[in-house]
Amino acid sequence: MMKRYIKMPLKYALPLLFICSIVLVSISGCTSSTSSSTATPSAAATTAGFDPVLKKMEPVLKAEYTSPNTNITITESPKNAGQTNDILHFSVLYPANGTGITATIDNRGAGEASASVTTLSASDISSGGVKDPSLLTGFGLQAATAGLGHAPTTINDIAIRGTGSNEGINTEYIQYDSILIQLMTTTTS
Repeated sequence: MMKRYIKMPLKYALPLLFICSIVLVSISGCTSSTSSSTATPSAAATTAGFDPVLKKMEPVLKAEYTSPNTNITITESPKNAGQTNDILHFSVLYPANGTGITATIDNRGAGEASASVTTLSASDISSGGVKDPSLLTGFGLQAATAGLGHAPTTINDIAIRGTGSNEGINTEYIQYDSILIQLMTTTTS
């Protein structure tokens, strides 16, 4: 799924990402999930050999984004026959302002992460999105530093603002060394 790139309007990307996340979790089996609290990893997560870089990122993401006013979910999706990498799914909703953040994080190697940032952002731009440096968030930098064991030496970060019917749907593609983060931010209010 992660190696195929399909051009589509941004307004379809968030529902598709959400549906794909649910399907992946139901097919591959969820090894850990939290909602507004820190849980210890299940025995299945520990013995399954989930990517250690992503595993180290989880508690940092939880600490950074959990607050009394958010609903956060972090789910591990171990690789299976249809996936080449373990995937960490992240979603948070800020009910006060209607902002939702959804991210898919995987550790795929520096060359592939860099190529993915370029390909995915180009696809969004060709679909009508506008490259917008003011939207850069640096999402997951602290977590990536913890996961990698050092500050990333390569940072490649491109943000795309949704326009027209995709107004309010922004995407960001971030490479931290070997880590690829595909981030979507939506605002409903």
